Amino acid sequence: MKKGFLFLVVFIGLMQVQLLWGQTAPELMQDAQNNLESKNYVRARALFLLAYQGFANRGDYKQAVEAGSAVTSLYYRENLYDLAFEFCRRMSEYVGAEEQKQQRQLYAQRFQISRERLRMYIKLRNQPQAEGQLNILEALKNQAGDGSLTNDWLTAQAELYYTFGRNQEGDAAFQKLIEAAKSQKNYAAVNERYDDLIEVARFGNNTALMEQACKGLMNWNDSVKQLTAKDELGALQQKYDESLQLIEEKESS
Repeated sequence: MKKGFLFLVVFIGLMQVQLLWGQTAPELMQDAQNNLESKNYVRARALFLLAYQGFANRGDYKQAVEAGSAVTSLYYRENLYDLAFEFCRRMSEYVGAEEQKQQRQLYAQRFQISRERLRMYIKLRNQPQAEGQLNILEALKNQAGDGSLTNDWLTAQAELYYTFGRNQEGDAAFQKLIEAAKSQKNYAAVNERYDDLIEVARFGNNTALMEQACKGLMNWNDSVKQLTAKDELGALQQKYDESLQLIEEKESS
């Protein structure tokens, strides 16, 4: 453990030298993402941490919390919960300072930090604490008041409910997402939400969530085929009606 910690300190020191050579926070963020996709988790975590520091130093709180959330998730991926919770506390303090500068509440950033805490409690199978974080997310969603956090909150609900075997409640939360997507004909958005659930399940070794997410995705894909066919038929009918009207107008003139 001590050797691993020492290695991380030395590694971060080397990364800081790179930063001094001129690597910007966005470049560090991209490099971190590339390493994450390559499953080089230790290097990715160190780079996300440097990106967080870079964004925070220049007051880019949105990107700072994005990078910080990645740091947190990579901590608890390795079961380093003390470090993960501590980093959430650190981000909360940073956001609080930014709120004083901005003279407004940063609901989206507080939501993002609380969601990382929720995922940790889900991974720890601590249902009471997880439900407490879900309540915090709901309060932040309501305080934001513009609907921007609604879909993320519904997805968080599904994560919790499916994990603890409350599948009907999970289905109900996801159904609200589906209805919103249907009304906007944005079917890809639902696929993205299911993909998010599957990724969270894989990342947290959450078999219950994985099972329900995969089942839901398969059912949704079957529904999309019918919805797409209906949309295409409607578009053809509209084109036919418009063409018929144009012909009638020409004949009458």
